[in-house]
Amino acid sequence: MATALLQFTQGANTDVAGKAVLGEAGEPVTVTNGNNAGVASWKIYLLDAPSDSTTFPPASQPQILAQAGDDSPTVDFTPDVAGSYRLMLEVTDGGGVVDRDIRCFGVPDAFGFVKPPYQQHPEPLPSALPGIISVDPRPVKPDEQNYGDNLRGWAGTDSTGQLDDFFKRYADLPFRGVQVTPFTATEADPPLHLVDVVAAGGPVTFNLPLAPRVGFVSRIGVLGPPGDAVTVQAQGGGNVGSTASIELVGNMGAILVHHGGNEWAVLARSASAGGSVAPLSNTLYVDVGTAAVTQDGSIGAPFATLTAAIAAAAAGGILLVAPGDYSGEGALTIDKVLTIAPTPPTLIGTAGLNAFFPGIVTVDSFEIAAGMTLLLFGTGANAIELGDAVAGVALDSCSVGTITGPGSVNGWNSNIPLPLSVSTLSAYNCQLLGTPATITLSGVICDLAYCAFDTSSATSFTFSGSPGEVRVDSYTNYWLGLLESGAGLTISNGTKTVIGALGVPDAESSTAWDAAAPEVLTILTAGQHPAGVYVITGTAVVTTAAATGTVERTLAWTAPTFGAASHVSSAADVATTGPKLLDPVVIVSDGTADVTATFTGTGITGSPEIDLYGSSANQGLI
Repeated sequence: MATALLQFTQGANTDVAGKAVLGEAGEPVTVTNGNNAGVASWKIYLLDAPSDSTTFPPASQPQILAQAGDDSPTVDFTPDVAGSYRLMLEVTDGGGVVDRDIRCFGVPDAFGFVKPPYQQHPEPLPSALPGIISVDPRPVKPDEQNYGDNLRGWAGTDSTGQLDDFFKRYADLPFRGVQVTPFTATEADPPLHLVDVVAAGGPVTFNLPLAPRVGFVSRIGVLGPPGDAVTVQAQGGGNVGSTASIELVGNMGAILVHHGGNEWAVLARSASAGGSVAPLSNTLYVDVGTAAVTQDGSIGAPFATLTAAIAAAAAGGILLVAPGDYSGEGALTIDKVLTIAPTPPTLIGTAGLNAFFPGIVTVDSFEIAAGMTLLLFGTGANAIELGDAVAGVALDSCSVGTITGPGSVNGWNSNIPLPLSVSTLSAYNCQLLGTPATITLSGVICDLAYCAFDTSSATSFTFSGSPGEVRVDSYTNYWLGLLESGAGLTISNGTKTVIGALGVPDAESSTAWDAAAPEVLTILTAGQHPAGVYVITGTAVVTTAAATGTVERTLAWTAPTFGAASHVSSAADVATTGPKLLDPVVIVSDGTADVTATFTGTGITGSPEIDLYGSSANQGLI
């Protein structure tokens, strides 16, 4: 039998076969096989390339780079941008037996990170695990992203530029130096700008990022002696604080937060002398432990309650709250645009600008009136109720018990509770926790980036609502195969559909099955589906539980010359009610016969009623 094991060479850099390699853009890479014994014919595919590649645009993937009927697999390709290039070598021996290897060539970006490829077209080959026998019929191969002999694939280690490395360096992202004027910041910049007025040679105009997300934080520090000023203003008009701009001079700094509508709140600003926090306009202070008898919201006489501060605050105001427990106040009604944050650290020159806010402000609940927006920093709330579809809440480093109402939710480094029924959801580096694990959208878009679902408390995560799109980035754990969509929503990664309408009964369903005899669903019909790769999913929804017993699903199909033609799922317990997600399976069908799913009960006692669903998602031809 011929064996496929990819080997990469770029310039003088040649690594061993079966190892992912890091290289650079703009220089040709030679792709070969580690051992050509027994090879009679071969194909080399490019399965995926970075989304911004112009040489290999996403619409062209996958593609065959080269093929021949000989024993010398080889091809050259030139990576043009940073990211992962996912290749597959397919070799066939004289008897028609096929072997494959999938392996990545990576180009680190400017920060040394390697973005992983899309890995479901086809899914990764099985890896060797000590003491575990793989049930996958495909040959075992080293992990396709084993850069530097890393055994953890896309998860990586702290030195391979992958996910583990990214999270360990995330909190220490570099600052950006500013030495020109005018300077225009972007949302993609690092979280801290240091403006060198000496190098700039005079006054500097600093334009804040244009229309970033609500809750976006910009930190600015000025280097150099007091003298020339830095004028900080919003791009395209708008206000910074209560005026069109603010001025900073040497050894000053500011923390600004985007309030929506190109309006920026000044969360903190250091004084020009002494380094203490200067009093801010439209800002009130709150401290549950205050000893002040007369309370007016000033630094020296803060309000003791959030209720009093909210009532006194002007629209667009900021409440700086000393960390503590304010839960005795009951529900807090927000009927104006507000920012609520723990008291920021004292700024001495530029020191502390990149610090996180200390402590947590704990409250019972917020009720946000129609059309209002609330920005919360470092807050623990038992509940948030949104007034209507226009209202919204932005969470930064927060933990919330429940969120109700149809408003919009933006999350950053926060715990977001499930179930959730909102207009739109945008979450970055958030944990989505709770059961039932459902998200219902009255708007059309949901964006999730660097997020994680709690798989310890739920076995599937369902999106439903208005027709539209749920966009999930490649760092969110959608690859667990647990995300489902319905009512016209699709789940995608940018412009690529990842798992289509996974879990939606769009192929065939059967209701009130009693598990006494096998039940057969036709997932794909002969002659009505093209040859290709499909993700087959199935769900058994137990409406009336059995006393005892389990259900299995056997898939059957007609495969081309390679691959298995049947699969038996793990057993699902039907002695409890609820949805039972059966193993998602990737199959290769030649299109000439039905793809069927046979559900069989084992050890069934009692009189169960089970609704059966099956669906497919075409992953393309191969």
